[in-house]
Amino acid sequence: VRQKGCAFNLGEYAIDAGAIAVPVRDGRGEVVAAIAATVPMYRFQPTRRAELLDMLRSATDAVSASVKRI
Repeated sequence: VRQKGCAFNLGEYAIDAGAIAVPVRDGRGEVVAAIAATVPMYRFQPTRRAELLDMLRSATDAVSASVKRI
């Protein structure tokens, strides 16, 4: 997770649901929260995972930037 900067759940928790989580960091670079997306496994193909990861990273970058200003 630390190397990739995200966490994937490929049905380990619930067989019919997958998820991606990306950290939100504070001004020191410390993880203070995470944003996740949960998706039915039938809609969680590798190409869709990449799209969701891009969206989540954009969202966490925006939130992290606002946290750094506080």
